[in-house]
Amino acid sequence: TGGGQSTNIYAGGVYDLTDKEALIIESRVPIEPSFLGFHLSNLWGESLDFESYQSSLNASQMFIGSDGIYRWVVCHRDPGVANWLDTTGLAKGYLTVRYTYQEQPEKQDWPTLEVKKVAFDKIDEALPADTARATREQRQARILMRHRHVQRRYRQY
Repeated sequence: TGGGQSTNIYAGGVYDLTDKEALIIESRVPIEPSFLGFHLSNLWGESLDFESYQSSLNASQMFIGSDGIYRWVVCHRDPGVANWLDTTGLAKGYLTVRYTYQEQPEKQDWPTLEVKKVAFDKIDEALPADTARATREQRQARILMRHRHVQRRYRQY
């Protein structure tokens, strides 16, 4: 916990991936937070390009499994999974998950994470059959939406 708000719960670590590997990260969230965000950064802690790449997701952009588990895939190439986080080709970096609550839950109700490294060509075997997918066209539409949101957020008055 810590950061800008005392009710935040953070989780994170360092990834180290080749183009033939991926991380599959699962989060069980017993109490839904007010905000949930996942982002990648370089080893200096600088956010990766979130305008041109899906290097971050918040709860409104995430798909949750029918079993109530959030699942993300971190890798260099698009695996066709909706909850993919793109490393933008950076072999090593930080990953951070932030759960923000109005009131911090009891410790036994904190979110948990499980992480496993898999071969890129084994991603589908490591995920449930009902995992949300994204076609190339859907991914392009999401990136275009990111461009528009960033342009609006950082516009000059």
